[in-house]
Amino acid sequence: MLEIQQDRHEKVYKMTKLSDQCFALLEKMRATLLKAGSKSSTSIEYQDALARFIFENSYKGGSIIEVGCYKGGLTAQLAFAAKVTGSHLYTIDIDRQWISHTQELLQKFNLQTHTTFYHGNFAEFADSTPFDKRPLLAVIDGDHRYEAVLEDIRSIYRLTKVPHAVAFHDFSLRYVEPCNNFVANTFVDKAIFDSLGPDVELIRIGFQVDEDPYTHKLSNPHSETGHYWEKHGSEGVIVFMPPPK
Repeated sequence: MLEIQQDRHEKVYKMTKLSDQCFALLEKMRATLLKAGSKSSTSIEYQDALARFIFENSYKGGSIIEVGCYKGGLTAQLAFAAKVTGSHLYTIDIDRQWISHTQELLQKFNLQTHTTFYHGNFAEFADSTPFDKRPLLAVIDGDHRYEAVLEDIRSIYRLTKVPHAVAFHDFSLRYVEPCNNFVANTFVDKAIFDSLGPDVELIRIGFQVDEDPYTHKLSNPHSETGHYWEKHGSEGVIVFMPPPK
């Protein structure tokens, strides 16, 4: 547990040193998750960016919120970050099966006491869970359709305290045809800019896609799964939330 420092800059320095030590433990955790069939579908670059953001900015907020746990690969890492920083993780999912799966997974890492699970949607969670201190970070990786992302953003502002920042996965993801229960109007980036404005402050995280369509294996619009990445796109972003209007 990091000792609280009076000087903010000193605290950032000590947390940076702590985060460097923690990445070795995260690597071991990821290897275990891979063997368990619960590897996160996000890139290592994306996972590292979230972990480092939490480690280095924990003084700017309290708990962590995750929307969409799936198999728990990212949930376990967020719970670990919460444990290290003396925080708490709230994980939300509409599928009870994935919640149960992830609960069992966290028990293997002895992280269950640092996590609260909520079965339901983000709006219901926001209306029923009070926060005395603003959350540090919300991580949204659920329904990527345009209207669903707009609803997630509205739910952020329904929380009693607006988080310092919100991470969105699949920022520049596109689908050429409805495929595998997804639809072609997947526009996480457009929903963010339409809701928060074109000049909202954000950091691009995860892998980056340049103009070359072969830069990343998923950037080809004729891929077998029907999805690709927008040119000059980003796997994810961390958005610094503006105050409520």
